[in-house]
Amino acid sequence: MSTKYILYAVLLNAFMFLIILLVVSFIKKNRAMTAKHLQTIISHKFDIETENPFKDDFCKTRMMLAVLENNVPYERTLASILIYWSQKNYIKLEITPKKRLQSFGDENQETIIFCCDNPKLQGAEKLLFETLYSFADETLTIQKSEIYQISRKKYDIVFQRMEQFISQGKHALLSSGEMYKEKKSQRFGFLNEQRYLFTQKGIRKATQLKGYQLWLKQQSHLDEKFWRDAVLLNSYECIKNNKNLSIAISIANNIILGANSGKQSKV
Repeated sequence: MSTKYILYAVLLNAFMFLIILLVVSFIKKNRAMTAKHLQTIISHKFDIETENPFKDDFCKTRMMLAVLENNVPYERTLASILIYWSQKNYIKLEITPKKRLQSFGDENQETIIFCCDNPKLQGAEKLLFETLYSFADETLTIQKSEIYQISRKKYDIVFQRMEQFISQGKHALLSSGEMYKEKKSQRFGFLNEQRYLFTQKGIRKATQLKGYQLWLKQQSHLDEKFWRDAVLLNSYECIKNNKNLSIAISIANNIILGANSGKQSKV
């Protein structure tokens, strides 16, 4: 084979390889940015950040963390909110003697003490506060064993309140342009299921949140068991009191345990 034909073959192969690269690049660039795809991208590239890109928007932070981690359990959402309320002096989290005739279990129990009846809250947070406040007795307190029993009876309300945090976070990301609904065409009069996809702004914010999460994890003075909850609260200062966080986690676990028990009993 002459040198001329060899050169043509090399050039042709190089051209075809370039075309393939361009096609792959185009597909990647225009690929639907699903939650799974977003996780893959961010797992390979992010910088350490010292601030939460969503600032004080709890529902947005919670929703994006759920995307990055596949899920944020109800218990973690509740525990974080209880800690936040205690920081704002809306409630106190304490260990108190068991109420006679009303509670069961340990002689000293984790307790929510309500300090006000109408704090400056909005949306899902306000609804949750009102619900838990309605669970309290005339002493404006509710103990771990009590809240289990009430959550068991009112499991549907508990789960509604938890779902409202998800719904509010989703709508907030949609309205501020981090996420959008995929457009689907109708077939046979029915609209195919729409996926939630992420914009370039959403990718950037998710990357920054991942970096902030890493920064919190590296704080030597922060207990490794608790740093994850600081992401939701936008401040590691909120969880430096390990006793308060332990109380919040215990109460949150009992709320969801009770609700799950009530739901199962109705099946």
